[in-house]
Amino acid sequence: MTNDDIGKELWEACWINSKAFDQYIDKLKNNPNDTCTLMSRGKAYLTIGRYEEAHTDLTRLLEIESKNTIALNIVGKLIIW
Repeated sequence: MTNDDIGKELWEACWINSKAFDQYIDKLKNNPNDTCTLMSRGKAYLTIGRYEEAHTDLTRLLEIESKNTIALNIVGKLIIW
């Protein structure tokens, strides 16, 4: 089993069948500058191997909080990958 397989299983088991991911979407519709939600969703995307989406959320977070060291670290790693 590869990391991509594990990511797909996590996506199917946890996020698609859960309201948690929908809550991220709803929160960002109501407040697109919610850095906590951007971080959480970005990390969730990262965990399941959806790197482009993770990059998008974390880059958006950095537009708001340019010195967020966690987001800077993750985005830096995503660029290298």
